[in-house]
Amino acid sequence: MRIRCRWAVALLVAGAAAAASAAQVGQGTNELNASGAVTVTGSGGDSTTTTVVGVGLGHFVSNTLELGGDFSLLKGGGGDAFGAANLRLSLHFPKTDSTALPYVGVTVGRSYGLSDNEYMYGVYGGVKLFVSDGAALSVQPFITRATADFGNATSLGIVSGVSLFF
Repeated sequence: MRIRCRWAVALLVAGAAAAASAAQVGQGTNELNASGAVTVTGSGGDSTTTTVVGVGLGHFVSNTLELGGDFSLLKGGGGDAFGAANLRLSLHFPKTDSTALPYVGVTVGRSYGLSDNEYMYGVYGGVKLFVSDGAALSVQPFITRATADFGNATSLGIVSGVSLFF
């Protein structure tokens, strides 16, 4: 319940701040972001909570299509930390004079330090709330499926982050 209240407060603050600036992205725009999440991963009937921090860089190849990459550090219940590198493709839905920029996307990647052979893929959607020209806060629910030497796992979570556009 406390986490839901924090999310609600964060979204209200972001929404109020976003009223000051319309979403301004287009072909040739770059996006640098920093993000964090707490995810729940299930495998073989067991589940664990994982903390994730990440950075990413994207490039708008058109007014709506962004191609990018991310690197994340992950730490789950009692295990060692490990890294993940992902490629992502996002489709944005810009509206004139709107501060919110909704999007959906797909991701593929590989993790390092957990298994010798782990690959992952997933889908996500979210919204970027512009708080000023060239800066936005984001909220992004996702689902990721990982395959590894020791089995498969599914992760669900919500990423929140800050993006700079240039």
